[in-house]
Amino acid sequence: MSADPWSRPTLDELRKILESIGKSNDGTHQRAAERLDLSVPAEIQTDRGNTVSAMTREISRFGIGLMHKGFLQSGEV
Repeated sequence: MSADPWSRPTLDELRKILESIGKSNDGTHQRAAERLDLSVPAEIQTDRGNTVSAMTREISRFGIGLMHKGFLQSGEV
């Protein structure tokens, strides 16, 4: 990653992190899945095209945890 702690990781960097985490045999989403801390700024684009500022919390093989102030519909982003 970049030396700047506030820069966003690239998509390739996030893929490498996901690949480095062990793979699940059953493919189910588990809250107990191994997670790595990841604290970088992020943006979420809604279906309507609005942008919500966020901060990442953690990353696992199932996705990225985000903290945000804004209204989002439940589901994948």
